[in-house]
Amino acid sequence: MNESIPSVARVSTRQLDEFTALYRMFDVSGNGRLTRQQTDEALQVLGLGLSEQDRRKLLDAVDTAGEITQSAFIDWLCQRSDFDLEREMRSLFSLMDTSGDGLVSCDEMLTLARCLDPDFNEIALEVLIRGHDTDNDGMVSFDDFMAMQQSGGHLQVTIAGIRRFRKLLGRYALAARNPRIALVEVDSDLGAGRAGAGGGIALLRQSALQRALATRSTALRGRQQGRDSTRPHARNIDAIRALLEQASTLVCETLQHHEFPVVLAGDHSTAAGTIAGIAKAFPDKRLGVVWIDAHADIHSPYTSLSGNMHGMPIAIAGRFDNTANAVNTLDEGTRAHWEACKALGRQGRANLDLHDLAYVSVRDTEPAEDAAIAQFAIPIFRTDDVRRMGPEAVAQACLDHLSEVDIIYVSFDVDSMDAAICMGTGTPVAGGITADEAARINRRLVSDPRVVCWEICEINPALDLRNSTGQVSMMVYEQTLDALQMRLATAAAIHARHDGTRPL
Repeated sequence: MNESIPSVARVSTRQLDEFTALYRMFDVSGNGRLTRQQTDEALQVLGLGLSEQDRRKLLDAVDTAGEITQSAFIDWLCQRSDFDLEREMRSLFSLMDTSGDGLVSCDEMLTLARCLDPDFNEIALEVLIRGHDTDNDGMVSFDDFMAMQQSGGHLQVTIAGIRRFRKLLGRYALAARNPRIALVEVDSDLGAGRAGAGGGIALLRQSALQRALATRSTALRGRQQGRDSTRPHARNIDAIRALLEQASTLVCETLQHHEFPVVLAGDHSTAAGTIAGIAKAFPDKRLGVVWIDAHADIHSPYTSLSGNMHGMPIAIAGRFDNTANAVNTLDEGTRAHWEACKALGRQGRANLDLHDLAYVSVRDTEPAEDAAIAQFAIPIFRTDDVRRMGPEAVAQACLDHLSEVDIIYVSFDVDSMDAAICMGTGTPVAGGITADEAARINRRLVSDPRVVCWEICEINPALDLRNSTGQVSMMVYEQTLDALQMRLATAAAIHARHDGTRPL
């Protein structure tokens, strides 16, 4: 049988658009051909879950000129064994079919649709669903579900969309294994320059509420409605200030309940609230921070050229204005909000001494930030250091730098990974670490008993055309939580054998 033409015919127009966008992301020259090096890079990105047979098939498609055409690449994607649409659809349907009787309700279908695409027209979608409810019993069978796909209506789901939904559900299921891990959602893209980072958390929230998988899940929401021109040096600072206050309270309460907060954040501005919450919960403890990010995020409104507050959380935590490198003059309203943000957490002093900070993968800084890094002698472990020393050794070097602190907060921004791997973020930067390196660094860090909070942020599904960021971030998330759960289980076992302070 000729597999080439039928394989393309088996997928929807929407799926083909997705594959085309994927190809163009690797085809940096835009000439419709991938070099062998670009093909190797594509395999690195697509490698999670990729069979050796599929890998060989792509390499076999390299022509005599050592290149792969767009049509050959898309045909390969259509033929991949793990791109079996019906199998993926059955997997998705089974997630909704909690009773296992082969039927789901219309309400459950509507919830799925909203998770996959927040812009679905609910009225039209309900008409579509009820139009395929062949028994008129308010329940949808798998055959009905597939008929909706083939009708070309509102509920056409791409494989990337299916996998995104499954992975987001998986995050909650994984955290729910350990009652001492609490998921803390801070849903905001107010501090970012490009809206959409908060959307990933919205999917998580709806899935979790439907299945009640999380032990604790409180949503703090703040969606960007365009750029704030009234506070150009600290955009949306009034709304972000309120969000930081709420995040601080939630993280503090979580820690006071002897639970470990795993923070799912939109943009990185809300990390200032997370740090404030940790400091408030442990007012007498010396706090250290490991910041895994492409950016230093140590700007203030006085130094920022963009005014985006996702570049300011470290300065907030350290109560650091960096006026020596100021380029902006603040109006009274902005200054008042900025002072209020810095005042969160500990009374009368900074939540973080900036000497107690270590950077990993930071590679995109500006002069004012460079001056701050030099002033506080903040170590930066760059990608070359990770390759030379090894991920675990870099993590240990961060812990050694923080040897005098009592507690540690680890914040992982997905843009710390290389732009070729991680496009689903508003600020991709080349030269970053790989997903495997990120996972190994985070695993080693959370194994340290001083780590009291771990955060993952800046996943922007609106920019993640091929769901690669969702895929690699899920791998980092899973491996980090596995290491954390092992640590907590070991601590609980020791505590069960001996009297003493309840472990965190």
